[in-house]
Amino acid sequence: MSRIDSTFVSLLQLVWAVVSGCQTIFMISRAPKVPWESVYLPFVESITYALASTGNGTLQMRDGRFFPWSRMASWLCTCPIMLGQISNMALVKYKSIPLNPIAQAASIIRVVMGITATISPAEYMKWLFFFFGATCLVFEYSVVFTIFQVGLYGFESVGTPLAQKVVVRIKMLRLIFFIAWTMFPIVWLISPTGVCVIHENVSAILYLLADGLCKNTYGVILWSTAWGVLEGKWDPACLPGQEKPEADDPFGLNHEKNAPPNDEVNIRMFGRVIGSVRKSKRRQKWELAPAHLEDRIRLSDEESDDSRPKRKKKGDARDYRRKHRGGADDDDHHSSESESEKKNKGKKKKSGKGKKKDDSGSEDDLEVGNGKAKNGDKQEFNDINKILRAMKRNAGTLSEKSHSDDSEGKRESADHSMC
Repeated sequence: MSRIDSTFVSLLQLVWAVVSGCQTIFMISRAPKVPWESVYLPFVESITYALASTGNGTLQMRDGRFFPWSRMASWLCTCPIMLGQISNMALVKYKSIPLNPIAQAASIIRVVMGITATISPAEYMKWLFFFFGATCLVFEYSVVFTIFQVGLYGFESVGTPLAQKVVVRIKMLRLIFFIAWTMFPIVWLISPTGVCVIHENVSAILYLLADGLCKNTYGVILWSTAWGVLEGKWDPACLPGQEKPEADDPFGLNHEKNAPPNDEVNIRMFGRVIGSVRKSKRRQKWELAPAHLEDRIRLSDEESDDSRPKRKKKGDARDYRRKHRGGADDDDHHSSESESEKKNKGKKKKSGKGKKKDDSGSEDDLEVGNGKAKNGDKQEFNDINKILRAMKRNAGTLSEKSHSDDSEGKRESADHSMC
């Protein structure tokens, strides 16, 4: 077998690397009306073919076979991204299982299986890994076909000439996708990596044509449709002349109430109807005028304030406690003065009665204050009074305990001195 890189193939790969680089620069110049995928895909392709044209995109294995690592790496980096672009058309589910992210995961598994089959020395292992990769590809085809059908279903229901133009574009994208993606496993089979029917140089040219279809041509048509006609959203309401529905809940305040129901879409595949496939509707997020936006923010804040139970601040309760604690201290001060006067006169029994009267008087003052306050504050004042009385009792017990401890200490010291 001759060298992989002949002069003609190397020159063709270099030209295609330059074309992909020019497409990358063009997409960058269209910003901000261009998604990052439209820049990323041709950029990766330009690097891949630049490496292949210089002979750095292949590795020779121990058994003499050549492994095109740059080509395989580009598949691993671009296939999930292309499926993500298609997933923007619709979100489909099988019962409660989302199919879009599963298809992207299956594409990664498929490429890994293809790489493993390419470098496997044993024939049976090579075809086993190829079978696993082909199974993943069939699953990807079914999901992508369903997504395209759901997209066509949405735009065909509008019926306007511009919507029909989008329908034609979607059918064109579907045709390009299935033709280009089917070329890769077929070329792999007939190239030296499979049954070795064609030369490696021929397979390199066929791979270049497939990449030009599924990345360059497909990417330009997809970008011109999504951003040239639909304002970047695969939604029939984004067509010019269609009335945009008002976003009743732009901030997600009523998430469950405004969640749109899922549409049952009957997709036909190989003559059979898949009735359990559903299209998950997206909530519309339209740009609102600044004044309208401020009104919605103010109304939502007022509604949330009205519905939220009003709570008293900690500072208010602290002020109440300080106020009534001070009043209780004044009452204690007056009661102590009255007790000292009565003790000096030698009327111990009457002093006890006077103290009870003063305490009851302070409680009456608090009760009068509670009567003036709101009904919700009475319980709080009563709790404060209970706390104050408990604090007085604790202070008395502590003082008695300290006095008893001091007396016991003195007795022990006296006993030691006697010994």
